[in-house]
Amino acid sequence: DNPESSDFSFFEGRYCIQCQLDLALRAKHCDFCNVCISTFDHHCTWTDNCVGEKNKAIFVFYLLIQFVYLAYSLYIILGSFDKIENSSSLHSFIFKEIHLLFLCIINMLFIVFVWTLFKFQVSLIINNQTTWENYCWHKIPYYVKTTRSIKSPFDKGIVQNLSYVFCKKSNSFIVWKSEVDLLSFKDK
Repeated sequence: DNPESSDFSFFEGRYCIQCQLDLALRAKHCDFCNVCISTFDHHCTWTDNCVGEKNKAIFVFYLLIQFVYLAYSLYIILGSFDKIENSSSLHSFIFKEIHLLFLCIINMLFIVFVWTLFKFQVSLIINNQTTWENYCWHKIPYYVKTTRSIKSPFDKGIVQNLSYVFCKKSNSFIVWKSEVDLLSFKDK
């Protein structure tokens, strides 16, 4: 149970009963998809898919596109409020255009939600951490012996962390290694 063990790509004692596989460092079995995911981040209910090593960049771009779409929709909705000057009273405008007011409020709530999720994912990428690691730090065997701090033990600096997610070859996997200087990664 020591993250500084001599084993290189697997952490002692991590075995998936469902898949009958030794789990690599940072991998986790998804109960929704019933498969083990390399560098598991989370299971996304919006896309009904796991987010992990192979598709985290796509997920972040998906959030960005959703934010842009929602912002543009809000712009269109707010443009409809120009009619307020032609309306006889504010009360009659609100009564006639209540659906626009409702759409505006719902749209703003989704904008806040998607933007918050986007910022959270970017901050995790910058620190080379996953959603699962962030929320379950105390339950993950290779994190238990480390001190909870702002930095992830996998952090290699902003540039290298960003390149790990956004500039990685699509057919390569990362072999996370356990070393004396905490944990590091290298392309296979």
